[in-house]
Amino acid sequence: MEWGRFKVQFFLLGSLILLNAGCMNQVGGSAYPVQVINAPPLTDSQKAFNDTLFPTLIAQCSQCHGAIQGPLFAIRNRPGPSHDTITSSELVDFNNRPNSIIVTRVRGGHNCWSPDCNEDADALLAAIALWAKRVDPDSVGTGDLTEDVLIPAEAASANVCNETTGALMRFNLRTIDNSLPDPTEFQIRIRVASETSYEICDPQIVSAGAIQVEDIKIYVNGTSVVNQSAYRTIDLTTDPVQNPFNLHAPAGPVISPGAVIIPIRSGLGVDTLGFEFQKVTQ
Repeated sequence: MEWGRFKVQFFLLGSLILLNAGCMNQVGGSAYPVQVINAPPLTDSQKAFNDTLFPTLIAQCSQCHGAIQGPLFAIRNRPGPSHDTITSSELVDFNNRPNSIIVTRVRGGHNCWSPDCNEDADALLAAIALWAKRVDPDSVGTGDLTEDVLIPAEAASANVCNETTGALMRFNLRTIDNSLPDPTEFQIRIRVASETSYEICDPQIVSAGAIQVEDIKIYVNGTSVVNQSAYRTIDLTTDPVQNPFNLHAPAGPVISPGAVIIPIRSGLGVDTLGFEFQKVTQ
């Protein structure tokens, strides 16, 4: 009997403990409010990230980079912290989007989700371009970037900039699309115009075959020079008969861009020049 009463009492005590454990908002028979902490509203950049790049990251990267492997840039239902990790870890480079770490890693074979790693990297690149366009539509384009080329020392020796003077700089457009005719180059001449500026002149496109070009934007040290983007009126098709094709030529809808003044940042041998092409195709 004594043992039986003990068992009953223990069972009732255990039931009481379980009952109270299920009602953690009860203290002494009185209810207290449960505090709900709401996440702060998303910034404009976080909203743009949520609508563009974040869905792809969640679909393809969250299994690791959403919970168990840093950096945590693909946390489900957490676009704000994921965005902040992307930016603080410099995994995306708006000024040189193809060089973004998450793009180069996938292009190099890390966690490709289709048989073609280049296609997967291009999908990330397209999403980054849309994100960048939402954040700053004027200074960030959505086209393809050439390689950056160092401005040569000879740029300081030219008194004027025209088709025979200034330092010649060449940009291989096949780095944008290796299916373009070989060779396909964008060429300009450049000189130091003042203590604070370079002058660009004589833009030409040299191609072994016909290509179409639209809208060219200038970059200094990877940063768009928006106000001086004078080659943005171009919409032309080059033909190998016109080789090289000078953008000053009065053909079709081409508007002569003339000479362009851009700022000196650090100086010759340090500053780089690059161009963004909204469209360059055969």
